[in-house]
Amino acid sequence: MFVGFELAAVLGEETADPKKSIPRAVYAVIFITGVFFILTQYVGTIGAKDLSMNWQAMSTHYVGTWLSTLIGIAIMLDIIGIAIGFSAACARGLFALSRDGLLPKAFTKVSSRRVPIVGTVSISALMAILMILAGVIWNWSNATKSVLVPFDAFWMFLIASAFGSFLISLIYAILCIAAVKMFRQDGTLGRGFIPALLGFGVSAGGIAAQFISGLAPTGTALWGRNLALIGIVVIVVWLIYNVTRHPDSVDKAGQHALMHELTEAGI
Repeated sequence: MFVGFELAAVLGEETADPKKSIPRAVYAVIFITGVFFILTQYVGTIGAKDLSMNWQAMSTHYVGTWLSTLIGIAIMLDIIGIAIGFSAACARGLFALSRDGLLPKAFTKVSSRRVPIVGTVSISALMAILMILAGVIWNWSNATKSVLVPFDAFWMFLIASAFGSFLISLIYAILCIAAVKMFRQDGTLGRGFIPALLGFGVSAGGIAAQFISGLAPTGTALWGRNLALIGIVVIVVWLIYNVTRHPDSVDKAGQHALMHELTEAGI
């Protein structure tokens, strides 16, 4: 439910004072969701009569079906919110890589509102293709069954969730390692080492859980983990290619991550 809490950071180049505004936004989200998470876990712990009771079942049992309906709507809005957030992040990521010469220049095109239009349309098109592909795979898998199982879009969400959570945990772990180097260069290692170490521990735990029996994804969600592994291989190959063939572009992209400047996609 809380994945993507750090997505405010992708708007750094569109913010007049990112070193002040972005940390405030990220810290505020962490605090608010932290309080909400503790509250919901407490309610779930004391309210669930058995492990099979989910939030909608508990709400119906203790309050009524109207609350169960509201929770269902909240979950749906959460999924839509995550999709919007990651679409914005991916579009701006494509814009940044294209600007630095690591992707085709077409991705630097922005709309009249200075939004990366090619990146946004590309991500939306990819989502549509994946949804169509999910339906095709589902029908193909049903072709050999005597009893057809109705298509359930939630299975695609499970795959995407497992895929995304694995990759995000890996990104968090890498960022924590990079943070230690940054704190060391800035002479603030004593202040930042413990948070970076804790962040790395949590992220590494999330990665390890993908392969531990009882914690690892199962069934449909297992597709997501395996696709994430394929994605990691593709990214590593792409990175090695650019480091060896386009080192100046890679260095330029790294400098953009360190220094703030308003860009064409900015305000």
